[in-house]
Amino acid sequence: MAKSMTAFGKKHFTCSAGHFYLEIYSINKRNLEIHVYSPRELSMIDYHLRKWVQSHAKRGTVTIKLVKENTHFDEQHGVDSKKLAMLKSELDQIASDLNLSPVSSIEFLAQYSQNQPASKACLDQEKLIEEVESAFVCAADNWVKMKCDEGDRLVKDMSKRLNGVETILADIESRVDNAPNKYADKLKKRLDEAGVLEGKDDEKVIKREEQVKVDPSPLNK
Repeated sequence: MAKSMTAFGKKHFTCSAGHFYLEIYSINKRNLEIHVYSPRELSMIDYHLRKWVQSHAKRGTVTIKLVKENTHFDEQHGVDSKKLAMLKSELDQIASDLNLSPVSSIEFLAQYSQNQPASKACLDQEKLIEEVESAFVCAADNWVKMKCDEGDRLVKDMSKRLNGVETILADIESRVDNAPNKYADKLKKRLDEAGVLEGKDDEKVIKREEQVKVDPSPLNK
């Protein structure tokens, strides 16, 4: 099955680190070149993403993007009251050190909590790798399918064009087969009309006919 290098695959997924989407797209290149873009707190995934791509592609420029979406993970899974209480305690201590009022807005605490990056220490890396790999497999399936579909379309287009070329070549060959004799007859007719041959074959014309059989010239000059 023919495969094109230009293709795209994408998967939205939710994992222990939040809500993400993973993109894979590639373009043609002689050798394999992999670019990975991921959040800083998930940089440990980069190596695995490169390894997974290498199992699917041997050439081309392949770009992978692991992007955290603009949705709030805590809103999807309920409010973590323990986390908010811990944050409030930490912020109140900072406020006390600065002679400021303690935090009193739940909205501020919720927004502050959502803006905190996921802690590497709090993440089960093995579980996270499995979750991202599962999303990668889905995105890669779409990516490979698009490569195959595009490759099939290219094969059909090239086959159509090659068939057209073969038809043109066959037509040219049918015209060339008898070209030397046609050219010689045309030349003799012109010489005869000019009164040069006077109804007899001329040795120069015969020699010209033999030359034409070896290297025929266009008939319509």
